[in-house]
Amino acid sequence: MAIPVVSIIGLPNVGKSTLFNRIIGERFSIVDDTPGVTRDRIYKPTEWAGRHFYLIDTGGFLPAEKDRINRAVAEQAEIAMEESDLVLFMMDAQTGPLPDDDDLVEIIRKRKRKVLLVVNKMDNSDVLPDPNDYYRFGLGDPILVSAVTGRNIGDLLDAIVEILPPTTAKRKQSEGIRIAVLGKPNVGKSSLVNALLGREKQVVDDEPGTTRDSIDSPLKYFGRDFILIDTAGLRKKARIYNSIEYYTLLRALKSIERADVALVLIDAQTGITKQDLKIAQSVLDSYKPMILVINKWDLLKGVSADSYSEEFYLDNPILKPYPLFFTSALTKKRLGKLLPLVEEVFKEANKRIPTAELNDIILPELRAKHPPAVGGRFINFYYLTQYDVKPPSFMLSCNKPKNIDDTYLRFIVGRIRYHFGFIGSPIRLRLKKKGKKD
Repeated sequence: MAIPVVSIIGLPNVGKSTLFNRIIGERFSIVDDTPGVTRDRIYKPTEWAGRHFYLIDTGGFLPAEKDRINRAVAEQAEIAMEESDLVLFMMDAQTGPLPDDDDLVEIIRKRKRKVLLVVNKMDNSDVLPDPNDYYRFGLGDPILVSAVTGRNIGDLLDAIVEILPPTTAKRKQSEGIRIAVLGKPNVGKSSLVNALLGREKQVVDDEPGTTRDSIDSPLKYFGRDFILIDTAGLRKKARIYNSIEYYTLLRALKSIERADVALVLIDAQTGITKQDLKIAQSVLDSYKPMILVINKWDLLKGVSADSYSEEFYLDNPILKPYPLFFTSALTKKRLGKLLPLVEEVFKEANKRIPTAELNDIILPELRAKHPPAVGGRFINFYYLTQYDVKPPSFMLSCNKPKNIDDTYLRFIVGRIRYHFGFIGSPIRLRLKKKGKKD
Protein backbone atom coordinates (compact mmCIF):
# COMPACT_ATOMS: atom_id res chain seq x y z
CA MET A 1 0.00 0.00 0.00
CA ALA A 2 1.28 3.52 -0.83
CA ILE A 3 2.69 5.73 1.90
CA PRO A 4 -0.08 8.00 3.30
CA VAL A 5 -0.02 11.73 2.68
CA VAL A 6 -0.72 14.47 5.25
CA SER A 7 -1.10 18.09 4.13
CA ILE A 8 -0.98 21.25 6.23
CA ILE A 9 -3.62 23.74 5.08
CA GLY A 10 -4.36 27.20 6.43
CA LEU A 11 -4.42 30.92 5.85
CA PRO A 12 -1.14 32.83 5.40
CA ASN A 13 1.13 33.27 8.41
CA VAL A 14 -0.54 30.80 10.76
CA GLY A 15 2.72 28.85 11.14
CA LYS A 16 2.37 26.03 8.60
CA SER A 17 6.03 26.00 7.56
CA THR A 18 7.19 26.21 11.17
CA LEU A 19 5.04 23.18 12.00
CA PHE A 20 6.34 21.37 8.91
CA ASN A 21 9.95 21.99 9.98
CA ARG A 22 9.18 20.94 13.54
CA ILE A 23 7.69 17.61 12.46
CA ILE A 24 10.35 16.63 9.93
CA GLY A 25 13.10 17.74 12.31
CA GLU A 26 14.98 20.11 10.04
CA ARG A 27 14.74 23.61 8.60
CA PHE A 28 13.43 22.63 5.18
CA SER A 29 10.61 25.11 4.47
CA ILE A 30 11.37 28.83 4.34
CA VAL A 31 9.94 30.50 7.42
CA ASP A 32 9.25 34.24 7.41
CA ASP A 33 6.75 36.61 8.98
CA THR A 34 5.72 37.81 5.53
CA PRO A 35 2.41 36.14 4.54
CA GLY A 36 2.62 33.80 1.58
CA VAL A 37 6.36 33.04 1.63
CA THR A 38 5.69 29.37 0.79
CA ARG A 39 4.52 29.57 -2.82
CA ASP A 40 4.54 25.94 -3.88
CA ARG A 41 3.96 22.66 -2.11
CA ILE A 42 6.92 21.26 -0.22
CA TYR A 43 6.80 17.59 0.67
CA LYS A 44 9.03 15.36 2.73
CA PRO A 45 8.82 11.77 3.99
CA THR A 46 8.79 11.48 7.78
CA GLU A 47 7.76 9.00 10.46
CA TRP A 48 6.35 8.80 13.97
CA ALA A 49 6.04 5.73 16.19
CA GLY A 50 7.14 3.53 13.29
CA ARG A 51 4.51 4.94 10.89
CA HIS A 52 5.82 6.54 7.71
CA PHE A 53 3.98 9.28 5.80
CA TYR A 54 4.55 12.20 3.46
CA LEU A 55 4.06 15.65 4.95
CA ILE A 56 3.11 18.50 2.59
CA ASP A 57 3.59 22.17 3.41
CA THR A 58 1.35 24.40 1.31
CA GLY A 59 1.28 28.10 0.60
CA GLY A 60 -1.11 30.33 2.51
CA PHE A 61 -4.62 29.70 1.19
CA LEU A 62 -6.70 32.78 0.32
CA PRO A 63 -9.93 31.44 -1.25
CA ALA A 64 -11.17 34.79 -2.55
CA GLU A 65 -7.82 36.06 -3.83
CA LYS A 66 -7.85 37.22 -7.46
CA ASP A 67 -4.12 37.72 -7.96
CA ARG A 68 -2.61 35.20 -10.41
CA ILE A 69 0.17 34.03 -8.08
CA ASN A 70 -2.15 33.64 -5.14
CA ARG A 71 -4.66 31.77 -7.32
CA ALA A 72 -1.85 29.38 -8.17
CA VAL A 73 -1.08 28.96 -4.46
CA ALA A 74 -4.74 28.13 -3.81
CA GLU A 75 -4.73 25.60 -6.65
CA GLN A 76 -1.64 23.93 -5.22
CA ALA A 77 -3.27 23.67 -1.80
CA GLU A 78 -6.40 22.14 -3.34
CA ILE A 79 -4.31 19.56 -5.19
CA ALA A 80 -2.48 18.79 -1.94
CA MET A 81 -5.85 18.12 -0.31
CA GLU A 82 -6.90 15.93 -3.23
CA GLU A 83 -3.79 13.79 -2.77
CA SER A 84 -4.00 13.64 1.02
CA ASP A 85 -5.30 10.97 3.35
CA LEU A 86 -5.44 13.53 6.17
CA VAL A 87 -5.62 17.34 6.27
CA LEU A 88 -4.22 19.40 9.16
CA PHE A 89 -6.37 22.55 9.16
CA MET A 90 -4.28 25.14 10.95
CA MET A 91 -5.44 28.32 12.69
CA ASP A 92 -3.74 31.10 14.63
CA ALA A 93 -4.71 31.32 18.32
CA GLN A 94 -3.54 34.93 18.49
CA THR A 95 -5.84 36.24 15.77
CA GLY A 96 -8.60 33.69 16.30
CA PRO A 97 -10.71 32.40 13.38
CA LEU A 98 -10.99 34.81 10.45
CA PRO A 99 -13.76 35.08 7.82
CA ASP A 100 -11.57 33.32 5.23
CA ASP A 101 -11.28 30.33 7.60
CA ASP A 102 -15.00 29.65 7.06
CA ASP A 103 -14.49 29.60 3.30
CA LEU A 104 -11.49 27.29 3.64
CA VAL A 105 -13.42 24.85 5.86
CA GLU A 106 -16.09 24.58 3.18
CA ILE A 107 -13.46 23.80 0.55
CA ILE A 108 -12.01 21.08 2.80
CA ARG A 109 -15.47 19.59 3.38
CA LYS A 110 -16.05 19.31 -0.36
CA ARG A 111 -12.87 17.23 -0.65
CA LYS A 112 -14.32 14.80 1.92
CA ARG A 113 -10.96 14.27 3.58
CA LYS A 114 -10.30 13.42 7.22
CA VAL A 115 -9.37 16.59 9.11
CA LEU A 116 -7.59 17.52 12.32
CA LEU A 117 -8.09 21.07 13.58
CA VAL A 118 -4.73 22.42 14.78
CA VAL A 119 -4.60 25.71 16.70
CA ASN A 120 -1.07 27.11 16.65
CA LYS A 121 0.84 29.71 18.70
CA MET A 122 -0.39 28.34 22.04
CA ASP A 123 3.06 29.04 23.47
CA ASN A 124 2.19 29.46 27.15
CA SER A 125 -1.30 28.06 27.59
CA ASP A 126 -3.42 24.98 27.00
CA VAL A 127 -6.69 26.92 27.28
CA LEU A 128 -8.35 28.67 24.34
CA PRO A 129 -9.69 32.19 24.93
CA ASP A 130 -13.09 31.22 23.51
CA PRO A 131 -13.39 27.50 22.62
CA ASN A 132 -16.74 28.05 20.87
CA ASP A 133 -14.94 30.02 18.15
CA TYR A 134 -13.28 26.76 17.10
CA TYR A 135 -15.89 24.11 17.94
CA ARG A 136 -18.40 25.84 15.66
CA PHE A 137 -16.51 24.45 12.63
CA GLY A 138 -17.60 20.94 13.57
CA LEU A 139 -14.10 19.46 13.16
CA GLY A 140 -13.88 17.89 16.61
CA ASP A 141 -11.59 18.83 19.48
CA PRO A 142 -8.92 21.33 18.44
CA ILE A 143 -5.31 20.21 19.07
CA LEU A 144 -3.45 23.08 20.74
CA VAL A 145 0.21 23.37 19.75
CA SER A 146 3.15 25.71 19.55
CA ALA A 147 5.17 24.97 16.43
CA VAL A 148 7.91 27.34 17.64
CA THR A 149 8.49 25.72 21.05
CA GLY A 150 7.34 22.19 20.18
CA ARG A 151 4.52 22.26 22.72
CA ASN A 152 2.09 19.30 22.28
CA ILE A 153 3.65 18.28 18.93
CA GLY A 154 3.91 14.70 20.19
CA ASP A 155 0.16 14.68 20.92
CA LEU A 156 -0.52 15.96 17.41
CA LEU A 157 1.66 13.23 15.84
CA ASP A 158 -0.08 10.58 17.95
CA ALA A 159 -3.42 11.81 16.59
CA ILE A 160 -2.08 11.78 13.02
CA VAL A 161 -0.83 8.18 13.04
CA GLU A 162 -4.02 7.00 14.74
CA ILE A 163 -6.07 8.29 11.80
CA LEU A 164 -3.80 7.30 8.92
CA PRO A 165 -4.67 4.17 6.92
CA PRO A 166 -2.48 1.10 7.58
CA THR A 167 0.65 0.61 5.49
CA THR A 168 1.70 -2.77 6.84
CA ALA A 169 0.34 -4.85 3.95
CA LYS A 170 3.21 -6.71 2.27
CA ARG A 171 3.39 -7.07 -1.47
CA LYS A 172 3.12 -10.60 -2.76
CA GLN A 173 6.33 -11.90 -4.32
CA SER A 174 4.39 -12.89 -7.45
CA GLU A 175 3.70 -9.26 -8.26
CA GLY A 176 7.28 -8.99 -9.46
CA ILE A 177 9.93 -6.28 -9.49
CA ARG A 178 8.41 -2.80 -9.56
CA ILE A 179 10.16 -0.44 -11.97
CA ALA A 180 9.51 3.32 -11.83
CA VAL A 181 10.13 4.99 -15.21
CA LEU A 182 11.18 8.58 -14.48
CA GLY A 183 12.38 11.59 -16.41
CA LYS A 184 11.60 15.02 -17.76
CA PRO A 185 8.55 15.50 -20.00
CA ASN A 186 8.95 14.21 -23.55
CA VAL A 187 12.09 12.19 -22.84
CA GLY A 188 10.36 9.00 -24.00
CA LYS A 189 9.05 7.35 -20.84
CA SER A 190 5.75 6.15 -22.28
CA SER A 191 7.46 5.11 -25.50
CA LEU A 192 9.88 3.00 -23.49
CA VAL A 193 7.04 1.39 -21.53
CA ASN A 194 5.17 0.65 -24.76
CA ALA A 195 8.28 -0.85 -26.33
CA LEU A 196 8.82 -3.14 -23.34
CA LEU A 197 5.17 -4.15 -23.26
CA GLY A 198 5.03 -4.66 -27.00
CA ARG A 199 1.78 -2.74 -27.31
CA GLU A 200 0.46 0.81 -27.24
CA LYS A 201 -0.88 0.86 -23.71
CA GLN A 202 0.22 4.42 -22.90
CA VAL A 203 -0.81 7.46 -24.89
CA VAL A 204 2.27 8.78 -26.69
CA ASP A 205 2.32 12.33 -28.01
CA ASP A 206 4.95 14.95 -28.87
CA GLU A 207 3.22 17.37 -26.50
CA PRO A 208 5.17 17.31 -23.22
CA GLY A 209 3.21 16.07 -20.22
CA THR A 210 0.80 13.73 -22.01
CA THR A 211 1.05 11.28 -19.10
CA ARG A 212 -0.59 12.91 -16.08
CA ASP A 213 -0.78 9.96 -13.72
CA SER A 214 1.31 7.00 -12.62
CA ILE A 215 0.14 3.89 -14.46
CA ASP A 216 1.09 0.31 -13.50
CA SER A 217 1.54 -2.28 -16.24
CA PRO A 218 2.37 -5.94 -15.50
CA LEU A 219 4.97 -7.61 -17.71
CA LYS A 220 6.35 -11.15 -17.87
CA TYR A 221 9.82 -11.59 -19.37
CA PHE A 222 11.31 -15.09 -19.70
CA GLY A 223 9.25 -16.27 -16.75
CA ARG A 224 10.12 -13.29 -14.55
CA ASP A 225 7.39 -10.86 -13.40
CA PHE A 226 7.81 -7.09 -13.55
CA ILE A 227 5.52 -4.12 -12.90
CA LEU A 228 6.24 -1.01 -14.98
CA ILE A 229 5.23 2.27 -13.36
CA ASP A 230 5.04 4.98 -16.02
CA THR A 231 5.12 8.39 -14.34
CA ALA A 232 4.34 11.87 -15.48
CA GLY A 233 7.29 14.02 -16.51
CA LEU A 234 9.08 15.81 -13.70
CA ARG A 235 9.40 19.47 -14.68
CA LYS A 236 11.46 22.22 -13.18
CA LYS A 237 9.43 23.89 -10.44
CA ALA A 238 9.74 27.27 -12.14
CA ARG A 239 7.89 25.83 -15.15
CA ILE A 240 5.02 24.27 -13.20
CA TYR A 241 2.23 26.78 -13.61
CA ASN A 242 -0.96 24.80 -13.22
CA SER A 243 -2.58 22.30 -10.89
CA ILE A 244 -2.03 19.31 -13.15
CA GLU A 245 1.75 19.79 -13.04
CA TYR A 246 1.80 19.85 -9.24
CA TYR A 247 -0.48 16.83 -9.10
CA THR A 248 1.77 14.79 -11.39
CA LEU A 249 4.96 15.83 -9.57
CA LEU A 250 3.74 14.39 -6.27
CA ARG A 251 2.49 11.23 -7.99
CA ALA A 252 5.91 10.70 -9.59
CA LEU A 253 7.70 11.08 -6.27
CA LYS A 254 5.30 8.64 -4.64
CA SER A 255 6.09 6.20 -7.46
CA ILE A 256 9.74 6.28 -6.44
CA GLU A 257 8.74 5.12 -2.97
CA ARG A 258 6.75 2.23 -4.46
CA ALA A 259 9.54 1.11 -6.79
CA ASP A 260 12.14 -1.61 -6.37
CA VAL A 261 14.28 -0.14 -9.16
CA ALA A 262 14.12 3.29 -10.81
CA LEU A 263 14.90 3.97 -14.45
CA VAL A 264 15.87 7.62 -14.97
CA LEU A 265 15.64 8.48 -18.65
CA ILE A 266 18.07 11.01 -20.13
CA ASP A 267 17.92 12.41 -23.65
CA ALA A 268 21.10 11.34 -25.45
CA GLN A 269 21.17 14.50 -27.57
CA THR A 270 20.76 17.06 -24.80
CA GLY A 271 22.79 15.09 -22.26
CA ILE A 272 22.23 15.22 -18.53
CA THR A 273 20.68 18.46 -17.26
CA LYS A 274 20.20 20.00 -13.83
CA GLN A 275 16.65 18.67 -13.76
CA ASP A 276 17.89 15.16 -14.61
CA LEU A 277 20.29 15.41 -11.69
CA LYS A 278 17.46 16.51 -9.38
CA ILE A 279 15.38 13.53 -10.46
CA ALA A 280 18.31 11.20 -9.86
CA GLN A 281 18.90 12.80 -6.46
CA SER A 282 15.25 12.17 -5.55
CA VAL A 283 15.87 8.47 -6.20
CA LEU A 284 19.07 8.48 -4.15
CA ASP A 285 17.34 10.31 -1.28
CA SER A 286 14.86 7.42 -1.19
CA TYR A 287 17.72 4.87 -1.22
CA LYS A 288 16.34 3.15 -4.31
CA PRO A 289 18.42 1.24 -6.89
CA MET A 290 18.79 3.18 -10.12
CA ILE A 291 19.70 2.69 -13.78
CA LEU A 292 20.37 5.73 -15.99
CA VAL A 293 18.78 5.06 -19.37
CA ILE A 294 20.29 7.09 -22.20
CA ASN A 295 17.31 7.18 -24.56
CA LYS A 296 17.19 8.29 -28.22
CA TRP A 297 20.69 6.87 -28.65
CA ASP A 298 19.96 6.33 -32.35
CA LEU A 299 19.82 10.12 -32.87
CA LEU A 300 23.32 10.78 -31.53
CA LYS A 301 25.88 10.24 -34.28
CA GLY A 302 29.65 9.85 -34.08
CA VAL A 303 29.85 9.13 -30.36
CA SER A 304 30.68 5.75 -28.85
CA ALA A 305 29.04 4.45 -25.68
CA ASP A 306 32.48 4.16 -24.04
CA SER A 307 33.45 7.78 -24.68
CA TYR A 308 29.98 8.99 -23.65
CA SER A 309 30.20 7.00 -20.39
CA GLU A 310 33.71 8.24 -19.62
CA GLU A 311 32.71 11.90 -20.00
CA PHE A 312 29.40 11.34 -18.19
CA TYR A 313 31.00 9.88 -15.07
CA LEU A 314 33.83 12.41 -15.15
CA ASP A 315 31.28 15.23 -15.01
CA ASN A 316 29.00 13.41 -12.52
CA PRO A 317 31.18 11.30 -10.19
CA ILE A 318 28.33 10.85 -7.68
CA LEU A 319 26.54 8.74 -10.31
CA LYS A 320 29.47 6.42 -11.05
CA PRO A 321 27.97 3.46 -9.10
CA TYR A 322 24.85 3.57 -11.31
CA PRO A 323 25.01 1.87 -14.73
CA LEU A 324 24.28 3.64 -18.01
CA PHE A 325 22.05 1.80 -20.45
CA PHE A 326 22.04 3.02 -24.06
CA THR A 327 18.88 2.40 -26.07
CA SER A 328 16.19 3.82 -28.31
CA ALA A 329 12.57 3.32 -27.37
CA LEU A 330 11.71 4.01 -31.02
CA THR A 331 14.02 1.46 -32.68
CA LYS A 332 14.17 -0.85 -29.60
CA LYS A 333 17.95 -1.10 -30.03
CA ARG A 334 19.49 -3.16 -27.15
CA LEU A 335 16.14 -3.00 -25.35
CA GLY A 336 16.14 -6.76 -24.77
CA LYS A 337 19.04 -6.33 -22.31
CA LEU A 338 17.29 -3.77 -20.10
CA LEU A 339 15.13 -6.07 -17.97
CA PRO A 340 18.01 -8.49 -17.29
CA LEU A 341 19.98 -5.45 -16.07
CA VAL A 342 17.04 -4.44 -13.86
CA GLU A 343 17.02 -7.92 -12.36
CA GLU A 344 20.78 -7.79 -11.79
CA VAL A 345 20.54 -4.42 -10.01
CA PHE A 346 17.61 -5.70 -7.94
CA LYS A 347 19.68 -8.71 -6.84
CA GLU A 348 22.59 -6.41 -5.95
CA ALA A 349 20.32 -4.37 -3.67
CA ASN A 350 19.24 -7.59 -1.93
CA LYS A 351 22.75 -9.02 -1.56
CA ARG A 352 24.09 -9.73 1.93
CA ILE A 353 27.79 -10.06 2.80
CA PRO A 354 28.81 -12.22 5.80
CA THR A 355 30.28 -10.23 8.70
CA ALA A 356 33.44 -12.35 8.80
CA GLU A 357 34.14 -11.66 5.13
CA LEU A 358 33.55 -7.92 5.57
CA ASN A 359 35.94 -7.72 8.50
CA ASP A 360 38.63 -9.85 6.86
CA ILE A 361 38.69 -7.66 3.76
CA ILE A 362 37.60 -4.12 4.71
CA LEU A 363 38.99 -3.60 8.24
CA PRO A 364 42.68 -4.11 7.28
CA GLU A 365 42.26 -1.47 4.55
CA LEU A 366 40.71 1.01 6.99
CA ARG A 367 43.45 0.41 9.54
CA ALA A 368 46.10 0.88 6.85
CA LYS A 369 44.59 4.20 5.81
CA HIS A 370 43.36 5.86 8.99
CA PRO A 371 41.39 9.09 8.93
CA PRO A 372 43.35 12.08 10.30
CA ALA A 373 43.90 12.05 14.05
CA VAL A 374 41.94 14.62 16.05
CA GLY A 375 43.60 16.07 19.13
CA GLY A 376 46.38 13.52 18.80
CA ARG A 377 43.93 10.64 19.14
CA PHE A 378 43.55 8.05 16.39
CA ILE A 379 40.29 6.34 15.46
CA ASN A 380 40.13 2.62 16.17
CA PHE A 381 37.88 0.39 14.05
CA TYR A 382 36.41 -2.69 15.73
CA TYR A 383 34.03 -4.41 13.34
CA LEU A 384 31.86 -3.88 10.26
CA THR A 385 28.57 -5.70 9.70
CA GLN A 386 25.72 -5.58 7.21
CA TYR A 387 22.44 -5.27 9.07
CA ASP A 388 19.93 -4.90 6.23
CA VAL A 389 19.25 -5.03 2.47
CA LYS A 390 17.22 -2.82 0.10
CA PRO A 391 19.29 -0.72 0.51
CA PRO A 392 22.45 -2.55 1.57
CA SER A 393 23.03 -1.11 5.06
CA PHE A 394 26.22 -1.36 7.09
CA MET A 395 27.20 -0.58 10.67
CA LEU A 396 30.82 0.30 11.51
CA SER A 397 31.88 0.19 15.14
CA CYS A 398 34.64 2.59 16.18
CA ASN A 399 35.75 4.66 19.16
CA LYS A 400 35.29 8.17 17.72
CA PRO A 401 32.51 8.27 15.09
CA LYS A 402 32.13 12.06 15.37
CA ASN A 403 35.71 12.53 14.16
CA ILE A 404 35.10 10.77 10.84
CA ASP A 405 34.35 13.27 8.07
CA ASP A 406 32.25 12.80 4.92
CA THR A 407 35.33 12.29 2.74
CA TYR A 408 36.41 9.26 4.75
CA LEU A 409 32.86 7.91 4.84
CA ARG A 410 32.87 7.99 1.04
CA PHE A 411 36.21 6.15 1.12
CA ILE A 412 34.67 3.38 3.27
CA VAL A 413 31.68 3.03 0.94
CA GLY A 414 34.05 3.02 -2.02
CA ARG A 415 36.03 0.10 -0.57
CA ILE A 416 32.80 -1.84 0.04
CA ARG A 417 31.79 -1.27 -3.57
CA TYR A 418 35.26 -2.17 -4.88
CA HIS A 419 35.19 -5.58 -3.24
CA PHE A 420 31.49 -6.48 -3.23
CA GLY A 421 29.86 -4.50 -6.06
CA PHE A 422 26.32 -3.42 -5.17
CA ILE A 423 26.10 -2.00 -8.69
CA GLY A 424 23.20 0.40 -9.10
CA SER A 425 22.27 0.42 -5.42
CA PRO A 426 22.77 3.18 -2.83
CA ILE A 427 24.64 2.08 0.29
CA ARG A 428 23.69 3.24 3.76
CA LEU A 429 26.55 3.44 6.29
CA ARG A 430 26.04 4.11 9.99
CA LEU A 431 28.65 4.53 12.70
CA LYS A 432 28.40 3.06 16.19
CA LYS A 433 30.48 4.26 19.11
CA LYS A 434 32.33 1.59 21.10
CA GLY A 435 35.15 1.75 23.62
CA LYS A 436 36.15 3.88 26.57
CA LYS A 437 34.45 7.22 27.07
CA ASP A 438 36.65 10.26 26.54
